[in-house]
Amino acid sequence: MKLSKAQQYKFWSLFKEAVQEALPADASKAEIDAFRYKLIEDATGKTSLTLVSKCKEYDLLMAATAFCTENDQEKLYWCTTSERRFLHLIGTGLTQIGQIAKEPHAWDYVKGILHQAHWPDTWKDISDEMLHTVFKMLDTHRRRLLWKNGWRGSKHGQPLGFTITRTYFHTVSGLHYRDDLPIKPATPAPQEALS
Repeated sequence: MKLSKAQQYKFWSLFKEAVQEALPADASKAEIDAFRYKLIEDATGKTSLTLVSKCKEYDLLMAATAFCTENDQEKLYWCTTSERRFLHLIGTGLTQIGQIAKEPHAWDYVKGILHQAHWPDTWKDISDEMLHTVFKMLDTHRRRLLWKNGWRGSKHGQPLGFTITRTYFHTVSGLHYRDDLPIKPATPAPQEALS
C-alpha cells in the first residue's frame, strides 16, 4: 500500500458517502466492489487502491470520489489540491526569501511578478499552472539572493535547491541554513497578501 493510513481513512470515509449517493441502498458487496474498482481505474488508471500513489493520483481519486457525493465542501476541497499545494510552496519560498534578504515578507516581489505577467492580482483568480510558474520565479529569485549572499553551491556545502524544511539564518560569519527545524510558511491569503 502506497497511501498512508490517514489517506486510506479519508478515502474510505468519502467512498462510503459516494456509495450511499451513487448506488441503491440494497447494493451487494460485489456491486460496491465493482463501483470502487471502476472509480479507481477511471480516476487514476490503476486497478487497485494499493497501487494508487500518494500525491497526484490520490488527489484525482479523491476528487472523482467527491463528485459521486452531494458533499460540495469535499468537492471544492479535492478539486483545489494542486492550487493549495502550490500556495504552500509559494508561502515557504516567500518565507525563505525573507530569511535570506532579512525582510519579513516578500509580497511586493510576488505582486511585481503578477503585474509584469499581466495576471490577476488575487490568488483566487490564478490557475494552478500560473501558481507553478510563480513558484519557479520565486525559486529563481531565492537562488539569486543566495548567490548575492556568497553562496557557492552544494559542492561547498551550500545547496541551492529548494527544500521545504530549510531555514536560513544570518550570523556574524554569514548566511547559514538548517534543514531540521520545523518551518511555518507564510501562507499567502488571497485578500491580505496581494491587495
